[in-house]
Amino acid sequence: MKSTGVHIRTVAASLAIALVLLFGGREVFIRTSVARPLRIALASMPEITSHSTEATRKGMVLSLRLEGVNDLEETMKRASWAASAATKRDDITIRILDSRDDALREAYHRIHFVIQEAISTGSFASMESRAQAIAKAAGVSSCRLWVDEECVYIALSNGSHELYEVAPRGVRGDVGGGVPATW
Repeated sequence: MKSTGVHIRTVAASLAIALVLLFGGREVFIRTSVARPLRIALASMPEITSHSTEATRKGMVLSLRLEGVNDLEETMKRASWAASAATKRDDITIRILDSRDDALREAYHRIHFVIQEAISTGSFASMESRAQAIAKAAGVSSCRLWVDEECVYIALSNGSHELYEVAPRGVRGDVGGGVPATW
């Protein structure tokens, strides 16, 4: 079939090839300029057992599965720096995945009130001793806290189960669903 000297099949085939190249090229670009550098950057951190990325309307979400973290504050800062450097983006939110169980969830729920109180009042010295007492009463084997200018970092463990949380101190405002990678 011809229409003013243009073959509709040729135009359709050309359009299909252009779309495949466009979307295929985008996928190749993402894999070579984002996924590979990010994988290389995070590979040096043994406490990150796996990671994945997801594009959202607010930016990129980097999900990190953590295990055996010795210093959660340092891990989060290193992961943040690595993600920003590898992707050349500043709209990254880090979501922590861990192996929490019901006992750790319940202990964190109780400790969370102490942490929010400390964030509101600035009484971080008493926060740690109160959190330790709550964790011990809940039968949690380890409760570690770190505080910096912007966040409180919480690591609870009980046997093979671990819980990692980061509570923003309100400096950055609402972070919703994760921790911004750029502190």
